[in-house]
Amino acid sequence: MTREQMPLPALDEYMERFVHFLDAAKRNDLVRHEADSEMVCGWILDRTGNQVRFAPFIKNTSGCTVLNDETYKAHWCKSNVDLFLHALLPRDTARST
Repeated sequence: MTREQMPLPALDEYMERFVHFLDAAKRNDLVRHEADSEMVCGWILDRTGNQVRFAPFIKNTSGCTVLNDETYKAHWCKSNVDLFLHALLPRDTARST
């Protein structure tokens, strides 16, 4: 099965700018040099897109989605931002919990 991909200029711009942002952070030792900037951007898009794409399934299994539940949305965003930010930190600056 083949799907035609429509142009998504906003996502293209996001990818380009965020890759540049992460690369600058690497140069300043704020992000692990081993992190692949393009993969990180793709991961964020995948996480966000899947919440929307699979919203009906998520609602059936967990009772809520980021689309209809502000508490769940806040929890989802906080958890993903925490995972994203702390997974990128250089090892010597990793957060202690």
